[in-house]
Amino acid sequence: DSALAREFHLQPKAHVLGAGAEGASAARYLAAQGCSVTAISHESEKAESLNPADAKLLSGRIESVPVGLMEWSPEEPLSAVVCTPAAFAGLTASQRSKVFAILQSATRDGGVHLVDTLIQNHAEPSLSELRRNYKGWTISVVDQGTSSRSFLARKAVA
Repeated sequence: DSALAREFHLQPKAHVLGAGAEGASAARYLAAQGCSVTAISHESEKAESLNPADAKLLSGRIESVPVGLMEWSPEEPLSAVVCTPAAFAGLTASQRSKVFAILQSATRDGGVHLVDTLIQNHAEPSLSELRRNYKGWTISVVDQGTSSRSFLARKAVA
């Protein structure tokens, strides 16, 4: 019933970026759907690891990269991006804008970005900041109770 399950209808082999330590469950879900997932998080973040059964089942579909969004650059076009607030920890608004621009330019037409904007009372980046950075994309906000809100943006098909 999550925004991820409702909004992401990706083709198998689609390349997805998951950023932020809390995004491990999203990475597992997308890999189980047949996507190739790059999961990035700072080494200092508490990352959820795969249990042995999941690791065997999803072998080769999830690549874990211990860097932050400022240090990572896409090597192939992305079909989707999923970020949690932890992915933006320590970044200034200017740095976040640069990251958004890089992720947007790497995203295929019709691609989707899902940014959790409120998790456990942590609300950065703000919805207004996201709206400013996603001009020209189709935007919606999904409230998932009092402790979770997701920003969803879909890139127009040219």
